[in-house]
Amino acid sequence: MTLVLLAAMAVSFGTQSYVEAGVIALLVVLNVSVGFSQEWKAEKVMAALSSVGAPTAIVLRHEGNAKHPKEFPIKVEEVVP
Repeated sequence: MTLVLLAAMAVSFGTQSYVEAGVIALLVVLNVSVGFSQEWKAEKVMAALSSVGAPTAIVLRHEGNAKHPKEFPIKVEEVVP
């Protein structure tokens, strides 16, 4: 989309239609800024999701002949369903 708008702006400058070229340049800036904003928000969402993506569980296990079990955090994939 940006490349098409840049080509249209070049044609407008080439035909000395400066008002049209200015409007197209404004659209290019708007298009780039909206695209940047969306990418930035998407990266923030992906970072938030990655922290949720690795859940852990607390399991109780006896070590040796201990009477009281100890708590161990393990990955959920290691728990047998």
